[in-house]
Amino acid sequence: MTGQETGLNWTKVYNVASRTRTALSGDNISLPQSALEELLVRSSTLGKTNSHTASGNQYPSTPALSTASSGRDTHQELPYPLTFLLVNPQNDKRVYTGIKEFSMEENEIGLSPFLLEALEISTASRNELKDETDTRSNPGQMSRESIDTSMPQITVSLKLLPKGVYVRLRPLESGYDSDNWKSLLERSLRQNFTTLTNGKVLKINASRTQEFSFLIDKLLPAGDGICVINTDLEVDIEALNEEQARETLMKIQPRPSNPNTSNVSSTGGELNLWKQSEGKVFQGQYVDYILPSWDRSQGIIVEMSGSHVQLLVSPYSSHQRARPREDEHVWGRLDTESIKRITIFPSDLDLEKTEAIYISLHVHGSRSIAHMFSLQVMPLTLSMSSSQPPDIEKNEIVHDENTDQCKTCLQWIPKRSMLIHENFCARNNIICSKCQKVFKKQSSEWQQHWHCEFDASHGETLEEKTAHDEVFHTPRSCPHCHHDATNTLELAAHRTSVCPGKLILCQFCHLEVPQEGDPLNPSAETLITGLTAHEVLDGARTTECRVCNKIIRLRDICSHQKHHELENSNKSKPQVCRNMNCSRTLDSVEMLGNTGNSLGLCSMCFGPLYANIYDPEGKVLKRRIERRYLTQLISGCGKPWCCNEYCKTSRKLELTSRTALPIIKPLIQNLDNGDFYFCVDEKCQQARNLANMMAAEKVFELEWWIAALEVRENLDDAMTWLRDHAPKSF
Repeated sequence: MTGQETGLNWTKVYNVASRTRTALSGDNISLPQSALEELLVRSSTLGKTNSHTASGNQYPSTPALSTASSGRDTHQELPYPLTFLLVNPQNDKRVYTGIKEFSMEENEIGLSPFLLEALEISTASRNELKDETDTRSNPGQMSRESIDTSMPQITVSLKLLPKGVYVRLRPLESGYDSDNWKSLLERSLRQNFTTLTNGKVLKINASRTQEFSFLIDKLLPAGDGICVINTDLEVDIEALNEEQARETLMKIQPRPSNPNTSNVSSTGGELNLWKQSEGKVFQGQYVDYILPSWDRSQGIIVEMSGSHVQLLVSPYSSHQRARPREDEHVWGRLDTESIKRITIFPSDLDLEKTEAIYISLHVHGSRSIAHMFSLQVMPLTLSMSSSQPPDIEKNEIVHDENTDQCKTCLQWIPKRSMLIHENFCARNNIICSKCQKVFKKQSSEWQQHWHCEFDASHGETLEEKTAHDEVFHTPRSCPHCHHDATNTLELAAHRTSVCPGKLILCQFCHLEVPQEGDPLNPSAETLITGLTAHEVLDGARTTECRVCNKIIRLRDICSHQKHHELENSNKSKPQVCRNMNCSRTLDSVEMLGNTGNSLGLCSMCFGPLYANIYDPEGKVLKRRIERRYLTQLISGCGKPWCCNEYCKTSRKLELTSRTALPIIKPLIQNLDNGDFYFCVDEKCQQARNLANMMAAEKVFELEWWIAALEVRENLDDAMTWLRDHAPKSF
C-alpha cells in the first residue's frame, strides 16, 4: 500500500545532516518537527472521506493531537507505522525506511550508517558535509532555512508498505553459523528495522566481533519493500551458489587436529570422572575441556600437574557463557606450582542453572615452548578420603650422636669429617635465607632464583618472575567498561560478576548478549528481580497470557502464572458422570475451567432411562435401570471395544435372569450413592480408559483428567489445559 492509495501524499527534499542528537541504527531516520506538522495537517485535511482505518487496511491509525503552533484542537490521525522512501537524486539509489523521531534542524535529515551506505553517500561527501555544517554555524553565514545545493540531498516521500510475510536472505560470505537464527533475526529486526528493501544488504551483529551480511533476495508480498512491524515473517536463508554452500559446510564442521603438529596445543574435549587426560599447551594458547556431567550432590576436585601451566575453571550456565581465560574465570590457579588443585563444593554452584563446567589450561607468555600437563577430575568425597593422611603422628628422625648439621647445606654430617665438609660447602654452596634451598655459588639457578617482595611466591627463573609480576602486580583495565583492576585476578572476578560486557543467555530473547547495566549503581529492578539490566529491558516486551488473555510483560510471566496456580489450588473438582465408563462431566466444563456442581448421570447416559411419566418415588426409574443391567448381562451390547465389567460382551459369560439378578442387586439398592456401569460409545470409552491411565501417575486427579479430555480431545492439548486450569494432586 502506498501513500497515494491511502490518499495521503507528502514529498520533500532535505540536506543530509552531519550529526544527529541520538544515535540512529538500522533503517531509522530523524526528520524536523515541521515534517510532523505537515503530515498532521494533510491527514486532517483528508478527514473522514479517506480514513486509514477502513475495513481490510493493514495499518491502524495512530491518534495524534495537533501541535501548539497549529492552533487546532481537531483529532488527527496518522497511519502506523510511518514508512518513507528515500531517493538519492545523484545516483537514483532508493531505500525504504522508518522514522525514529522528529528532532532535526529545519531542512535536515538524519540518516543511520545503514542508510548512508544503501544510498551510497560517500565518505568524502560526509566529510565535506561536516565542514560545510561547521562553516554555516558561524555568524554572518547563509541561513539554515534554505536548501544548500552544495550538500548531499535526499528526497523523502511517504510510502506505506504492506506487512511482510516472507523474505529470502542470501549470505554474502561463507561460514555463517549461529546456534539460534530465529532469535538472532528477531532481535535484530525488532530493535533496528521497520522495513526491508529488496536488493539491499542487511547487516546483523551476531556477537561483539562478528557481523553477518545478507542480500535481501526476495520479498512477499512481491514488491520493492515490506514492513516488518507487528507481523509474522517467514525467513529462508539460502547460499548464493553451490560453491558457497560447500565452503560454509567445510567451515562450520569441526576439523580434527594433528597432535604431532608443531606449535599447536592439544585439542581438549570432554572429561569424565574416571579418565586422566594428558597433552601439551604452548605459551599464549589455551586447551579447553568441558565436564558435561557429574554427581550434583557432591563437589569435585580438579587436579592438574604441569610446570608453568595455569588452571582456569568456570561454570557454564545462563549467567556464565564465556570460556575461562586468564583475565576472565571464576576459579583459577595462576601460580608457578607444578601441581595445582581447585576444589568446587556443591554450594559453590547453582546446580539447577549450571549445565556443565568449563576447564581451560593456559601458559602465560608468547614464546613457542610446549609445556606438558596431566589433568584429572575427581569426586570431592572420593578424593578427600583417598588423600586423607593417616591419623598417626610421624616419629621425628633421630640422628646419630656422632653427626652434626652443616650450617650451609643443613645436611647431617659425621663429626669426624665435619671440618672438611664445612670448608668445601662454604666455598661452593649458598643457602637461600627465605626458602632454605641450597644452590651452587655463581650458578645460573642461584642468579635467577627470586622471591616476590609483595607475597610469598618464589621461582627459579627470571621469566617466571616476569610472568608473576604481570599477573599479580600489574594493573589491568577492563576491555568492556571503565573499571581499573589492581591485577589480573581482580579483573577476572570483575568480568565474571558485574561487568556490563559479561555474556549471558537472555531468558527472553534466547541469545548470548552482554548483561549491560551500571556495576557501581545497579537499578532497583535488577536488585529486586534478580535479572540483569539487559533482561529487565528485554523483558519489558509484552505477550498475551494463554489462560486469562491479559497482556503481561515477559519478565512478569512467572509471577503471573503463580497467581493462576494459587487460584487453581482453590478450585473444586469437576462433577463427573457417575457412570464409571463415561468420560463426560455433568454440565460440561467450560474453556476457562469453570465446573458444574450438579449430581447424577450426564445427559447421554441418562437419556435411555428417561420416561415422560409421573414418578415421584422413582420406582419406574429403578425398574428401567434394573432392566438395562439385565439386558447388558444377558444379551450384551455387541460392541467389540466394550470394557464394561457388567456387560456380557466384555465379561464373556453366559448368564440368565436368575444368575444375573444377584449381581445387579447391590447396584440397585445403592442408587443414591453408588456408581453406575452402563455401556458407552467407543470414543467415550477410550477417553475414560486414557483418563484412568493418566490419573494413575498421581499428578492430576481423575476428575480433572476427564474434564480436560472433554474440553481438549488431544492428549497434549489436555495436558496443557490441566497445567493452566487444574490444581496438582500433590
